[in-house]
Order: sequence, then C-alpha cells, then structure tokens
Amino acid sequence: MTTEPVFPHVFDPRQGARSLEIHLLAKLHLLIFGALTVQDNFLISKVLAEMRDSRLKRSPICDWIERGWLKLALRKGTYSLSDLKDQLYEKALTGDYIPFEEQQQGLRLYRSRKFKGYLEEIDACLSTKEGTILQWDKHRVGMRLRRLMQATAGDGSSGLAVSKAMRAWHQAEQCAAGGGHTRTMYYQYADKLKKKEEARLVRAWVGAMYLRNLPDALDLDVSAPSEILGVIGGRDPIAELSEKDLAISPPALTGRDCILLNGTFLGALTLRDIERLRGLGEFRDLVAARTKGDAVKLKKCVLQYLRAVGEEGPRISCPRTRTLEAHVRFKRMVAAAGGLLGIVISLAVPGLAQTGLLVSGLCYLLGKTSGSEKQLEGAKKEAVDDLMVKRTSLVDFCHGRLAVSRI
Repeated sequence: MTTEPVFPHVFDPRQGARSLEIHLLAKLHLLIFGALTVQDNFLISKVLAEMRDSRLKRSPICDWIERGWLKLALRKGTYSLSDLKDQLYEKALTGDYIPFEEQQQGLRLYRSRKFKGYLEEIDACLSTKEGTILQWDKHRVGMRLRRLMQATAGDGSSGLAVSKAMRAWHQAEQCAAGGGHTRTMYYQYADKLKKKEEARLVRAWVGAMYLRNLPDALDLDVSAPSEILGVIGGRDPIAELSEKDLAISPPALTGRDCILLNGTFLGALTLRDIERLRGLGEFRDLVAARTKGDAVKLKKCVLQYLRAVGEEGPRISCPRTRTLEAHVRFKRMVAAAGGLLGIVISLAVPGLAQTGLLVSGLCYLLGKTSGSEKQLEGAKKEAVDDLMVKRTSLVDFCHGRLAVSRI
C-alpha cells in the first residue's frame, strides 16, 4: 500500500459530522499528510458545501485543490462534479440513489442555484490543476463491493448472524440483477427492517466495506477510527502519532508539542498558516519518512515536526501576538531611523544641531519598545497557557466522537 495520498474517513457525510468538525479535522490531516483524497459524491452534499472559509469567501476545498493538497476520486463516465450531480439527481428521482440528506431534502439541494454554484466553483479549480483526478470504474468497484459483502456475510465478520447477513446480501443481489452492489441498496434494505439494532448493524457493515472498497481499488491508505479499521483489515496511517508510539520520554507530547490537538489552534489556522507549516523542513522529513516506511526515523521526524509546529502555535492561535510583534518591529525601526536622522542633520547643518537632537529624541520616544515588549511577552505567555493540553493520542482526537465534540 502506498501512503500518499491518504483517504480520510472524515469526509464521508454519512458519518454525521458537522461542517465545522470536517473543516477542522481536514486541516489536521493537511498538517500530517502530503496529500488527501476525497470521493466524488462526498462533495455532492450539504455538509461539505457549507464548509466554507468566511475570510476567503469560497470553499477551502478550492484552495487545497489548487495547491495540490487534495485530489478527487472521480468515477469514469462523468466529466465534472456538476455532471455527477445531475446523474445522481436522476437516480434519486427513481429511488436508485439515496442522497446524504435523504430523499426530498437531497432533491431540493440538487436543484438549488447556490449548490450549483458551489460545484461549478470546484469544477473550475479541478480543470486548471493537472494531476488532481484519480479515476475509478463504477462497475468494477461495485463488483468489488459485491464480493466484499458476500465474503464478510459468509464468514461472520459482518457483525450480524450469518443468516441475517446473507439475507441482506441476497436482497441487494436481487436489486443489482447480477451487477455491482451499492451502499444505497443496503440502506434501503435496512430501512425496511423492524428491529432498529439490526438495521444499524447493516448500515455499519456496508459502511465499513464501502470505506474499504474504493481506497483498496485505488491503492490508498485509509485514515479511519480503529474500530472500523478492525473490520476492514487495514491500518491507521497516523498510528505513529499515537501516545504509546511517542512515549520516548514523559514530556514527549506535552504543552506546545500537543498543539495539533488543540481546537483553538486548528480554528485559527489560515490558508497561509497551513502553507507555511507544510513548508517546514520537518514536515517534508515526516512525509518522506512515512512514504519510505522507516519506523525508527518516522518517530524521530514526528517529534521534531510537532515541536516545530509548537513553536509557531502561539502566534497562530492568538492574532494579538502578531500585532504586537509588528508593533515592536515598527517602533524599533523608528528608533533606529530617528537616531540616524538626528546624526545626519547635526553633521550637515551644525546650526541645526538642536533641531536634529529634537527629531532624534522624538523618534526615540516613539520607538521606545519596552512597554510593547512586555505586552508581547504577556500575550505570548497567555497564548501558550491556552494551548497547554493534556498528553493525549492524536488518533483518538482525530477520530473519537467525544474528542471531536470538544472542538
């Protein structure tokens, strides 16, 4: 399996996350991996359409695509997201596809002018950036899902009794008429079950296989919760960031070294911040070590990178520190310029020496930095205190529902 780009489970709208949660966890993934992949129909959803950056006044997905950070897994037979949306709309009308927002809400969303503009915005970015499309064959992937569902139904790993799992599979097989299976087929079957727990297990089963299916077909690693990875038989590509793997010394992940786990930090991250942090030599070393599969070097690179990010943390999470830093730089510049100006005037026109000293003195007063420096020191300390989080596991933070709710 290759390690780049990774397929993050957080993009799947059926996981029930809110737009803000997806946005922050996507930022987290961008600070860990060289590139991410999102499935085409995931973008055709209300939750991802609402994941907009108010400061940039457009979807951050566009910026990530333009910078080569995000790739789109687009099925063959479609030439754009807008085209796929039209195809899904026709299927939803006949009941062959269940939108993430369910039937009627999904149909209204697909007809929305605002939603149409959102998809066209992303399509425009995809058309101008080469290498952003990973194509997949819908029929082959559907047949892969059919085989996966049959195998897991028969060996008892579905979470259901074999008889119940095989009954669900045969129902989907009738709908497929010898073709590939879809997640919608199993959701439709689950909707008709009287027992809610059985219906939940059917959805969880097909959801896990669905999550495994396309990444396997594209040879991608999956970033997913450990309980799902236990079902699909994959591996968590961010396991090297877990607490037990980094416990080289007690303070290995405390204080600012844990800044990637902080919701305030993730929320404050701007596009420029992400770009700058991804440009760090420590980030490049981390991606290279993971790609090469060097476990020993990977742990070292993780620690070095987390500490490098931690140094940048207070300035990012507390904009006031940036303002004070700029103020201190300006006053130092004024002081230096004032002193130089007074000397020049005194030497050039001796009779104006007093004037030169007056100018120099005024500039010195304007440029006096001790007060600003104290304010800056205090702001930085306050920012660091706010960012001090308990030693924790990034895996749990990234995928645990309780952790996500804290953001």
